[in-house]
Amino acid sequence: YLAQPVKNPTAANKAEQTVRNAIFAIEAKKHPVPFNPKNLGPNINTKNWEYFPYMTPDGKWLAFTRLQNNQEDLYIAYKTDTSYSIATSFGEIINSGENEGAETMNADGTFLFFTSCNKMDGYGSCDIYYSRKINNQWSRPGGIGKPVNSPAWEAQPSFSSDSKALYFTSNRKGGFGGKDVWVCYLDENMKFGEPQNLGPNINTAYDDQCPFIHADNQTLYFTSNGWPGMGGGDIFVSRKTDTGWTKAENVGYPINTENDDNAMTVSYDGKTAFLVSNREGGFGGLDIYSFDLPENLRPQKITFIKAIVKDANTKQLLNANYSIIDLDTKKEIYKGVTIDGSFFVSIELNKNYALQIQKEKYLFYSQNINLKESASKQKPYELEILLEPLTANSK
Repeated sequence: YLAQPVKNPTAANKAEQTVRNAIFAIEAKKHPVPFNPKNLGPNINTKNWEYFPYMTPDGKWLAFTRLQNNQEDLYIAYKTDTSYSIATSFGEIINSGENEGAETMNADGTFLFFTSCNKMDGYGSCDIYYSRKINNQWSRPGGIGKPVNSPAWEAQPSFSSDSKALYFTSNRKGGFGGKDVWVCYLDENMKFGEPQNLGPNINTAYDDQCPFIHADNQTLYFTSNGWPGMGGGDIFVSRKTDTGWTKAENVGYPINTENDDNAMTVSYDGKTAFLVSNREGGFGGLDIYSFDLPENLRPQKITFIKAIVKDANTKQLLNANYSIIDLDTKKEIYKGVTIDGSFFVSIELNKNYALQIQKEKYLFYSQNINLKESASKQKPYELEILLEPLTANSK
């Protein structure tokens, strides 16, 4: 077709893409990557469709979307030492008569963002909604509003582990064509700034979607049918640098196949990935699988600090200023205020840090966290920090 003197431009683009994919697939099949998918089992997967897996950054909760009787709802399961608890619905406050799906949460699972379509209070076909867990109950969801939601299609949110950025998919104007991946940064008052397109190293003239930002806040996995791949949608990875995002890298065959492969997420330690497949041997429809992620596709090696700050006497939760300093460079790498007494930050291994907490009328708190000595463990630091009120003769 490409050799014809007169061609339809759209068809010619499609033909060129087909050739690119064929050349890529021939080479990819010669160099397969390790892939050992394991079905997550009957506590998660059913004869219905399960997809859009999401693992909270602390590795304790797996949320996903289930399609049952033409209705999409959100489900969640707790990660045990060997498996998962039986998945349960998010409940009637979150799951309505409309479709809810493609979820993401903050680090400690108390803030939920998800996609919902055709709502009376929506801006367009699909919008992003949120809910907060208060006293172990989810609040009634509300749209996150402008500037994220618009008359265009907004969906598939991914919230950064430091609660400072929301990645999402949209076909709004100003993109490269089709669906693009965008990001919105939050200010200190948790207000969203104007959405920014992630640029030509990620987005193409076709569909680029299903973003997942890892807890290292630097490694992005997403699905695209615009970059050379096996055919259909393939999974890609890009890494954030000082100058922008690296060019999309195909994660390889047989993770990617000639079918649509999408919505891959990765555990905080970078070792385990989750994706969706309708391969033989499942429970029916789409199922969620886990597999060992090849070393070269893994995110940066990190662990995390998950802290809760309380009054040492009353045990009341305190909102206090916190900062984390890299003791080698003397640079402050995190600075913020606790939300409902807690904060979550991801930190690199092989470094030496100081954690400092300050609040008016309380004694200054400082703790050393040396990851040079325990770098191989990658164990999370879950801390209860008790601040001593300032009193006479206290030190």
